[in-house]
Amino acid sequence: MTLREQAARIVDSIDPKTRTHLAADPLGAMTSTGLRIGEFDQRAEARRFCDGLSTATGIVLYMASPGSRRENFTLLHEYAHTLVSSDIEAMT
Repeated sequence: MTLREQAARIVDSIDPKTRTHLAADPLGAMTSTGLRIGEFDQRAEARRFCDGLSTATGIVLYMASPGSRRENFTLLHEYAHTLVSSDIEAMT
């Protein structure tokens, strides 16, 4: 299976209601899925990372920039990491 096919398979596995919620309100949708979401402190410590970080244990940290496309991209990007890391087929 190609990378594109794997991505499509994973996205298709997301409940349609959750997908709609993710499109409208990524932070709210991710929180409602049970992920633990936190903001980086925007001072020096946060500069060690890019705009986001996710763990296999369901924690997502991100650099807040409320209402921006950048924040939404970062949140959805980190959400994708959590989906891939919990998908056995994608990990093999």
